[in-house]
Amino acid sequence: MSWNLHIDNTVKKANSVMGLVKRNLYAAPKETKILAYQSIVRPTLEYAASIWDPHTQKNITKLEKVQRSAARFVCSNYSRYSSVTSMLQELEWQSLQNRREAARLINFYKIRKGDLHVTAADKRLIPTKSTRLHSARYKHLNSRTEVYKNSYFPKTIVDWNALPPSVIEAPSTPSFKERLKEHLIQRI
Repeated sequence: MSWNLHIDNTVKKANSVMGLVKRNLYAAPKETKILAYQSIVRPTLEYAASIWDPHTQKNITKLEKVQRSAARFVCSNYSRYSSVTSMLQELEWQSLQNRREAARLINFYKIRKGDLHVTAADKRLIPTKSTRLHSARYKHLNSRTEVYKNSYFPKTIVDWNALPPSVIEAPSTPSFKERLKEHLIQRI
C-alpha cells in the first residue's frame, strides 16, 4: 500500500494543466500568472492532500517540482543560474509540504471541535494524561508499519501534540488558521 501511483498521476495532471497555462498566459502580467497557478494548478496538487500526504522525500520532491516550475514561469526567469528558492520567497509561496501539514492540522482542529464528523476519530483520539506542552494532547498511536505510522491520525497527532498552547486554544477555526499560519512561519 502506497500513494506512489496517485502522486504520479497528480503530478502528471498538474504538469499538464501547467503546460496549458504556460501556453496561453506566457505574455500575461505576473499577477495573472499567479492567479492562474493558485486557482487552476495548485488545487490539483492539494485536492484531499491531508489524506494522502506523502512522507517519502521522492514523492515530496515530485510535488514540489511542479510549484518550482510555476515559480520560474510566474517570474519569467528560466536562467539556470537563478535561485528558485529566492523566487518562491519573493512570491511568498509556502512549500506544498507546509500547506499539507496546515491542512491536516486544520482538519484535526475541526474534528476535535465537532465541526467535521469522522467516525474513525472516536477510536483514535484518546486524550493523554500528560500536560507537558498543553492540556489538549492525545495518545500517540503505535504502529508496526511505515504506512500506518505516516497515515492521517498517527502523523497528525504527533504534529498536534507539538503545537504550542496559544495555537491550540484558538476559539474558532478562522483564529486557529491565523495562529497556525504564524506558528508555521516562525518555525521556518
